[in-house]
Amino acid sequence: MGISNKRSNQRRAAVATAGAAVLIASLAVASAGPAQASPWNCPVSGSGVSRSTMCWNGTGSYRVAIQCKNIYTGLWSKDVYGPWIKITEAKPSVAWCDWWSESVMNAWAQTKD
Repeated sequence: MGISNKRSNQRRAAVATAGAAVLIASLAVASAGPAQASPWNCPVSGSGVSRSTMCWNGTGSYRVAIQCKNIYTGLWSKDVYGPWIKITEAKPSVAWCDWWSESVMNAWAQTKD
């Protein structure tokens, strides 16, 4: 076999390998499911001893989390969580501190896919 035939075969092999790689990558992208994004745009609202959140974008679930503090000592007393809500349910997740002995120290939305 001559040198030119050997180089020609090497080029064909390289082109075939590159083509196979592109095909495999294309199939992987085409077979991927729909894009998923954790819930976002989740404002927290409320006053007194309760807080709520409702997420407006994304997929998955969300809930409100609050830190309660003892009104007598001013120190953290516990974390309280609202129920997990699927974003497709379009309703708020609500949590409360004990009204007789606590107030809200902090509040935030938690999300999961």
